[in-house]
Parts: sequence; structure tokens; C-alpha cells
Amino acid sequence: FGSTAAGELAASTSFGNKEEEDQEAWYASEEGGLSFRCTRCGRCCGLEGTRKVHVSDREIEEIARLLGEPETSVREDRVTRTETGHQVLRGKQRGTGEVCTFLHSDGTCKIHRAKPVQCRTYPFWPEFLASPFEWKAEGARCEGIGSVQGRVPRQEVRRQLVLETLSRSAREGGDENRLTYGESSDLLEDVGEDLLEEFERDFLARNRRQVVADIGDLVVVDFHGESEDGSARRVLISKQAPWLAQSEASVAPDGSVDLNRVPQRVQQALIASLALVAPREAASSRSSIAQIGAGACVAATALSLRLPDARVEAWDLDERALRLAADHFGAERGACVRLVRDAEEIVGESEVGSRAAILLDVCGVGGGRGEVGEIPPADPFLLPRFLEGAMAALEPGGVLAIHVANPNKEEALQAVASIARPRGLAVRSLALRGEGGVGSDPWLVYACPPHSPKTAEEFAKQLQDGPLRGLCPQITELLLSTPDSFWEEQVNITELYYTGDHLDCGKNSSMSWSPTSDIRMMTAVPTVGYAGKPLSAFGSLAKKSRTCCSLFSCLTVCAMPSSFNKNCSSS
Repeated sequence: FGSTAAGELAASTSFGNKEEEDQEAWYASEEGGLSFRCTRCGRCCGLEGTRKVHVSDREIEEIARLLGEPETSVREDRVTRTETGHQVLRGKQRGTGEVCTFLHSDGTCKIHRAKPVQCRTYPFWPEFLASPFEWKAEGARCEGIGSVQGRVPRQEVRRQLVLETLSRSAREGGDENRLTYGESSDLLEDVGEDLLEEFERDFLARNRRQVVADIGDLVVVDFHGESEDGSARRVLISKQAPWLAQSEASVAPDGSVDLNRVPQRVQQALIASLALVAPREAASSRSSIAQIGAGACVAATALSLRLPDARVEAWDLDERALRLAADHFGAERGACVRLVRDAEEIVGESEVGSRAAILLDVCGVGGGRGEVGEIPPADPFLLPRFLEGAMAALEPGGVLAIHVANPNKEEALQAVASIARPRGLAVRSLALRGEGGVGSDPWLVYACPPHSPKTAEEFAKQLQDGPLRGLCPQITELLLSTPDSFWEEQVNITELYYTGDHLDCGKNSSMSWSPTSDIRMMTAVPTVGYAGKPLSAFGSLAKKSRTCCSLFSCLTVCAMPSSFNKNCSSS
């Protein structure tokens, strides 16, 4: 931390604002302290999204001593570095996700007595103690929060908050030799309680939260203290997934919503897809843009102001979200048309080929505690029927943009490519690295005209010079600083072949199908080599140098002749 914990604590605490000093900790009213008891469920050890286990040099030394291994071995086998250069523990695969390298299958920690600071202080992290709302939101992931079997006194909560905050401060300052939990705890014993209380008051004042609206399972919350210009971050949140921001807007100190800013990078990336639309269609006054899963309509409203000649529609199933958009997110100041519509309605629209762009950001919420249910897109929106219908609704030169955070990115990509390529559309991807929540880092897949920008530099130039100028600053910066974040997918569309009694799945594949009269439609298997005569089919995708592992990984529909009367089997 520096020479003493007290010195760092004093340096990071502001004094003199008596109005803010009088703010009481929200958890002070909790009789006996905050309800928490670790159940060893292991969920806090998951490495989804941006959550990593940071370690210092001292902590690595302590881990090596506990394990009885050379420090060099621990560094080589257990430690890696992030893109920003920070030391973190490696992960290992468990199920469909990644967990800490030291997590046992029973939820216990192999290095419990030498755990890094962030593991020792969880869940008393700054982002969870800012308000009762965030504390309850984290409770959706951590089953120990709210436990009636344990209480943590306010004094101990405050101590953990200080330890975690100072450790982060040292880490962000580039100090890789920062203290271990035990060392910093010992130093904190010399710090007066009045200084710790001052730190707590200042922290709460700088992280004020305000519930603006509460309708059923939807809530609008203003997050203060995150911006130097005094603006607040207004967030629409579902109580079913309280850790997930459905929509965000920037609110000025006078309370007005800034419609020239779209805070969320995913929403900026959806808007940026308009730079991939052919110029003729983008400029057409008859063109329409549909954002499906619009939430509080922040992106749709901003688009309607930038493209006044286009009809911008904001679709959402929840009428309450659209009402909150008008009341608290400035949607009434824009020209977007708010519609209570199901995404499925895009299929079979009466005006086929009428949309310049369709922006899809739809997800569902899982039923289990802490389940990865919010990962977009929901399963039905990767099926051929929906993708065919959505692409049929596009004008020539139009674009379909889909927000994807599915861990099985390859399957999602194949599903889109199998429909887009036969239509003559290119498939391009944009990775929003380092912004993952539950699941994996989000990315955008665009089904767009083949003559649209092919490189990150061309894409950024379109955003800088066109009508979207200044509306997608984070995406423009990403494209210019990390060109490999945007690329064109090279996916080969091939045909299945029928050989005698079987559909041949390739000479290098271990899988084959025998037809049956009960199957009229089936999912094609990714293939490598072919033999025999072609079978009437939409086609399947070639996955080079890879053995088939799932009959349904391709999501490509093939027509089956009704004369097939044999049993279905697979090896």
C-alpha cells in the first residue's frame, strides 16, 4: 500500500464536506450487522466476463510457500497476465464456464490460508456495498448473502471495505509488490477508528444511489459519483436479473437526459451497424430501422434524432419498459415509434424487404439462482426460421446486427452464416473484449452487404465521417486501437451428400445418419470430406480439421425425402 496503511487511507479520503460526512451507512440499520455466511458454493470463484483473481508478487510467494512449490512453478502454471498487464490466477474449465485454478470440485479452495486480498474481502467489495440495491443484486449470485445463519458486524464490514479499496488502489497504481491480506490487516490495526469511519462516509457519499422509479419487476436507478462532470448514470434493471443493466443513459446535473450519449458499448455497437448499410438504403426516406429488445429505447431514441428521415421503431415485449423510456429516459423527445411487439413478429412481415437495419438484443432470464440465463440471444433467435425471416425483411443492402454473448460463439456464428451466405450477405464480427458479464465477452455479428467496410479502419472512418459521427465513440476507439476486434468470417457453405442408405458426414468424421420415415426435417452435421451424390439440402457448414461433437451444432435444416423408411442411428 505504501509506507503505512494510514498514509494511503488519508490520501484517498476527502475531508471538509460536512453535508456528505453526515451520511450514515445504509447497513448501519441492519441489527447485528449484514446477513452473510459463506456456504462454499464456489460461485464467487467463477471467472466469467471481466471477473479475474488478481495477485501480487507477495501473494504469489505466499501461495508457493503454502503449496510447497517453487515460486517459478506457481508463476508458470498458475499465473497469467491480462491484456492490461495485471497478474491474475489462471482459470480451468468446469462445465460450460471457467473457474479459478485452485477451486476444488466440492467448492473449497486449495489455497484457503493464502487467498489473495480480493478473495478474502468478498463480498464486501465497493461495488456491492454502495447501496442495499447492489448488495441484494449480488445476492442473486451469492447464496450466502441474506443468510439467516450469519451476521457480519458493521465494524468488520467497514474493515473489509477499506482493505479491498486500498488493494485496488495499489493495483491500479501498478504496484505488483502490494501487501498480502495478513500484512495489510496488521497495518490496519494501527489506524484509528475515526479515520476508518471517515473513509466509510466519504465512500458512501461518492457512491450515492437513488431509485427513480419502481414498477413491478422493473426499477430505474441513478448511480451518482462515477463521473467527474457531475452527471449520473441512469439504469433500467430487471429484478429477475438485478446484476444486469438492461439500458443506460447519462443524466446531467440538472436532471435532463443527454440524448447525444449512449453509454453502453453494446448499444453503440448495434447503432454502428448502420455504417455497414449501403449508402443508398441508409439515405432512403422510406427505410425503416427496428431495434428489437429496445428496453428503455436509449439507442433507438438517439438514432431517431440522428436519422430524422428514417422510421426508427423500438420493439419490446414489456409495455412498462416503454413507459419508463418515455418518463425517465427521454424517449418522448425523440421520434422513435415505441411498439409492444414480439421479436418473432419480424418473421413473415407484410412488407418484406422494407428495413434498412434490424438490431437484435434479446435475451431471457434463467429460473435458477445465479444461472446464466441472461445471455443473448435467446435460443429461438438462432433458429433458421427466425434468421430467414429477419433477413427477408431487409432491404437490398440492409444489415442484421445481433448481440451475442453465448459461450458457444462458433455455433451462433454458424447459425447466422448458414442463412446469410446463400443470400449473398457477408458475415462480420466485432468483439467487445473486456466487457463480459455472466457468460463470455459480448460481441456483435453482422449480416451485411459484401461491399460494406471490411476492415476496422474502414469501419471507423464511416463512423467518424457519416451521420453517426460522435454517437459511437467507444466503438470508434476500439476499431482504431484494436483492429483485430473486427473481422470478416470465412465460413464455407457446402452440400450434404447421400450415399446409399446414409447421409455421409465426411470421411474424417465419426458420425453418420441413417434416414427414418419419422424424420422430415433434420439438422445437418458439420462435415469435412464428401462422397456420393448430392442430396437436396440448404447445405451444411464445413469445420476443417475438427471431428463432429454435436449433431445439432450447425442448425442448418435439410429436406428429407418421404421415402426414407429406415431406423435412425449414430455411431
